[in-house]
Amino acid sequence: MADAQKKKSWWKICLLLIVVLAVVGGAIGWYKFFREEPQPDWVTATPDMRFKYGSIGAEHDAGIPYWIFFVLPRMFPEKLPGPGGYASLGVAWEQGQELPIGFTKKVIGFPRVANNCASCHVASYRKSASDNPVFVPTGPNHTLNLQAFFRFVVDCAKDPRFNADEIMSEIALVYKMPLLDKLIYRYLLIPIAKKRLLEREKQFQWVYHKEFPLWGRGRDDAMNLTKYFLLNWPMDDSIGPTDMPSVWNLKKYKPEKGMLMNLAGDSHDARSVIIDSALGLLSAAPRACRRRKSARTASGLKPGASRPRSSRTKWCAASVSSGAVWWKSNRAATSRHFSTAFGCVRPIYTTVRCPRCAICSNPSPIVRKSFIAAMTFMIRSMSVL
Repeated sequence: MADAQKKKSWWKICLLLIVVLAVVGGAIGWYKFFREEPQPDWVTATPDMRFKYGSIGAEHDAGIPYWIFFVLPRMFPEKLPGPGGYASLGVAWEQGQELPIGFTKKVIGFPRVANNCASCHVASYRKSASDNPVFVPTGPNHTLNLQAFFRFVVDCAKDPRFNADEIMSEIALVYKMPLLDKLIYRYLLIPIAKKRLLEREKQFQWVYHKEFPLWGRGRDDAMNLTKYFLLNWPMDDSIGPTDMPSVWNLKKYKPEKGMLMNLAGDSHDARSVIIDSALGLLSAAPRACRRRKSARTASGLKPGASRPRSSRTKWCAASVSSGAVWWKSNRAATSRHFSTAFGCVRPIYTTVRCPRCAICSNPSPIVRKSFIAAMTFMIRSMSVL
């Protein structure tokens, strides 16, 4: 009888230990892999900061562990377009910020890095080569080499140096990682990140197509991203890189007047276009719990919610005046064409060549100087709207 009681007590102790270990293991697993922390207050302090650095939920399915993202340019500089790390990709990067504009950092178990709309929709300009850039949220990013970024992350994963030993050694040079995090990175995050990035290689075959021209900076093949990432269509011979557009003042599109959006004129609904673009950043259709959040975030760009920002720049009065003369003498010819063609689909053989193309390509210094002066006048006029 005593032996039976001892055996029964032993089983109870074992069962209790198993339950305790399961609870502790589950708590640690939730904390290290699934807990979701809000972004810092400075990210959500203003609409501009939220647009530039706010998460849209892409970290769940398309996020890269932060420390892997951090060391990739250090380990594989030869796979970038030039020196300077991620800056060589032409990303918009504000002084003092940890990440470029459009790159979001969010803790979901562990810090992850993903993208939001600002990657492609924040413009920049400088008054002179020595000035710091001024960033304009919702404008087109004309410097970003998006195709090079896609190639970079996949090429890194294909390199044999993308392994736990070498990545952990590189991380150790800049950050003393806690023991548990070291084990998680070494045995889980690095192998999983490599596997997921290599899986993207098949979806990115069109990016490597030898017969396709390079997109160039400030351009994106958005429809193929939708086809191959969301719809999982087989690769075909289509290519459609276009200039990244501004997304301010979307209420200017009037569907009742036949105005359509996108290069192909395949939509008149600004909200649907915004959400479709957000889904492309998510790299997968979001689960129900995140779909509402993504839609709410994307709806922050509701038609008319954003307009070109007012400028307090002190413009050169002489440049503005000379530009005004040129613009007023030529605006009749240009506005007559664009006022009737804006937002409408026309057969390519009926389109009129943009007058600025001839100006931009004209080798005459006088013409170029006049054109630059006119652009200065236009920007100055826009900044007071």
